[in-house]
Amino acid sequence: MLYIFACAQSIAQEKGVAQSIADKERIHAINTLDSLCLKGKYQEIINFCDESQYRLNSICRYNLIGGYYFLGDSSTAWSLLNKEINYITSNQSYSSYSLDVLLGEDYSSYKKFLMTSSAKSYIVSIMDSLYMMGPYTEKESGKELLHLLIEDQWVRKMSSLYDHFKPDRKYLLPSNIDSTDAIKAQRDHSTEVFNFYQKQNKFFSKSEVGRIYYRQLLLFFHERDLERRTFYHRLVKEAVASGILKIEQQMNFEISSEFIEMGAKEYAKHRLEIQEEYRKKYSKPGYRYSIY
Repeated sequence: MLYIFACAQSIAQEKGVAQSIADKERIHAINTLDSLCLKGKYQEIINFCDESQYRLNSICRYNLIGGYYFLGDSSTAWSLLNKEINYITSNQSYSSYSLDVLLGEDYSSYKKFLMTSSAKSYIVSIMDSLYMMGPYTEKESGKELLHLLIEDQWVRKMSSLYDHFKPDRKYLLPSNIDSTDAIKAQRDHSTEVFNFYQKQNKFFSKSEVGRIYYRQLLLFFHERDLERRTFYHRLVKEAVASGILKIEQQMNFEISSEFIEMGAKEYAKHRLEIQEEYRKKYSKPGYRYSIY
């Protein structure tokens, strides 16, 4: 028995080491392609991916789109993009919002391709046409909501290029945008979201707008203005009362408001006791706080 346990432990350790090596190799490949993009060596990106173990992985699939585009081979670039679109839309669990992954991929040459070509509007137009084919009762409002969700992720991805984790990737942004503009884009978008919900005055259900209905909470969570959050809080409570949302989702929203009001450092000191208070308040002993 001890021998079996020792063998199992040894195998687990070997797997862990192998995984660590694989992770390091993957990061090295990403960094190499980032560096080649920064230097404008797009043919070398193509050569690297042709020879790389990652040639079928998203690391190369997406970098190749940008690589070919900036080499002047737009035909191949768009063909590869359409291949990605067809792959996603062929999935049985596909929804029109699933194509949003194409706007969020963070590989350098591909990101630059999104920023400088018409690819973003092209992808969004496909999402629109597919969404409007769905069996929803509030298609026009749902389409507006779809655009808000798309832009929410877009401006946050753009702004993240200025955070302290990715200072070396600022070159991917258009030259006329700086960090102040990036932050302002988030705030302006939050205002657009608030104006939309003031007009609609409700939290949409799945039958009204489809599977994107549950992502509305993400828009609410991103609002940091406590007065606006009071308005959203009412919509969340009404959605719970009508069965659109679960009470746990209301609890999540309320705790996230406390987080904003208290600040990150103070909230961290009382995180567990706050969670316990909410468990008792709503009779949910197994509840764990989550942004979803």
